[in-house]
Amino acid sequence: MNRVKPLSVITIDDDPVSQFIARKIIMSCEPDCDPRSFVDPKQGLEYFIQHQNNEELLPDILLLDLSMPDLDGFQVLDGLTQINLQKKVHIFMLTSSISAEDMQRAKGYDIVDGFQLKPLSRDTFNKIKEGVLAE
Repeated sequence: MNRVKPLSVITIDDDPVSQFIARKIIMSCEPDCDPRSFVDPKQGLEYFIQHQNNEELLPDILLLDLSMPDLDGFQVLDGLTQINLQKKVHIFMLTSSISAEDMQRAKGYDIVDGFQLKPLSRDTFNKIKEGVLAE
C-alpha cells in the first residue's frame, strides 16, 4: 500500500524525556513524520477540540500518557469522547503504569486502541503503525 501523505502522530505526555524518546523513535520508524507534542494535557485536548472538524490537522495516531498532573489520561479520554472527531484517531495509552486496574479502565473506552508500557520502542511503534496502516 502506497501512502500519499506521511503518518501523523501526536503525543500528550507531561514528561519531556518521554516526549524526546517518543519523537526519536517515531522519526526513526517513519522518517517523513514530524510528530506534534503536548506537555500540557489541557493544551493537547484543546487542540483536538479546535480541530475536530479538520481531518488534515487530526493525527492518525495519538500516544497518550496516563499519569499527568491537572488532567490525567483518563480525563483527556473523557474529553475526547465528548467531541465528534471527523477522522478516526488511533489512540494508544503510553504509560509507565503496570496496574491491571488502569489497563482494564483504558480498555473500557471504545476509542482506545491499545495500552503500551513506556518507554516507547521501535518494535512497539512499528506494531502500532502496522495496525493503523492495515485498516
